[in-house]
Amino acid sequence: LKSPSVLTNSEREFFKAVEFFGQIVPSGVRRQRVLYRAAEVFFTHNQFDKTRESLEMLLRDRVVSSVSISALRLMAETYDLENKWDRVVETNRRLASFAQGADGDTLENDLSFKVGSHALQEAFALENAGRLTSAAEMYESFATRFPFSGDAPYALFRAARLYRETSQFGDSERNLDRLLKEYRNSKYQSEGE
Repeated sequence: LKSPSVLTNSEREFFKAVEFFGQIVPSGVRRQRVLYRAAEVFFTHNQFDKTRESLEMLLRDRVVSSVSISALRLMAETYDLENKWDRVVETNRRLASFAQGADGDTLENDLSFKVGSHALQEAFALENAGRLTSAAEMYESFATRFPFSGDAPYALFRAARLYRETSQFGDSERNLDRLLKEYRNSKYQSEGE
């Protein structure tokens, strides 16, 4: 992760104008687009706190649009780049509830797919290499970091099974309990029982 870079004079002037624009223009998609562009500039300069500040200003309107959904995804990515996994999960939950209010469907987060699919591939490779405890830890970590992923129940199921195979019964039971509690409608539910 690179350290934040300095903004040019023209970028600083741009942000002053955006801030003023954000104060005088009523809520709406047009306002969201301008604030999102400002956040993108901060993001390209690795100024993640400022990125999130612009995004939060955009989200205060509670106008559900593709821009607001993108804002939450970008916010999650800033936390991911800073290795703040608890905030990634929190933002993913916020994204899911925000998106559900939009059209009744829970959206899968692109970040979960991109990062998560790599983590699952790594866990599978560890399992095939006979490193069962490491694989179980990777599966469990995936389910914790990406609880809204469609693969989270599978990851908990695999973790529980691998922990059981390595006689780590407490760890196995913890993952099965999570599977049964958090993913009641999962196809792995009956297998976990």
